Amino acid sequence: LELSKKIKVLSVSRDYDVTIKTLCYTVVHFEFRHLWHGRIKMIDEVEHFLPGVGSRHRHVLDNGKTEMMYISSFIYDPEGKTIFSETNEKDKSTTCFVAQKISEHTSRLTLEYYLQPNILKQVLFNMTERKNKTEEMQQSLERLDKVVMEMVVPLEF
Repeated sequence: LELSKKIKVLSVSRDYDVTIKTLCYTVVHFEFRHLWHGRIKMIDEVEHFLPGVGSRHRHVLDNGKTEMMYISSFIYDPEGKTIFSETNEKDKSTTCFVAQKISEHTSRLTLEYYLQPNILKQVLFNMTERKNKTEEMQQSLERLDKVVMEMVVPLEF
């Protein structure tokens, strides 16, 4: 699904003292997501080792629930900006991961959250979910700091 057809309802960012390749490698590989993402306990049913547009996977959440997701966009530019997004099959919400090179050893990750253009869903999100989702995303970015600092990126990435 094209992000241009959706409404961005939330965006949080954090800078990291690592290269853009290290940040991208950590964020894109599902086997590391549970180490930093607040709600995700594990990701399974991965169709491909590296995500490709249209590939599906399942988030197993810390509360025992699951979400079927698919990769809705992937643009890899290790010298500038990498954009990776995944969309929830059920509610069609999309989380976009934007990794941007700030300097040789500083990178920024921005998490953006998009909803379908539906005024009722947007109002309900703002009234009931915005605060928790913002905290969840900020905490995830904080936890990511430790993970990226310990990450060893393979030479072929």
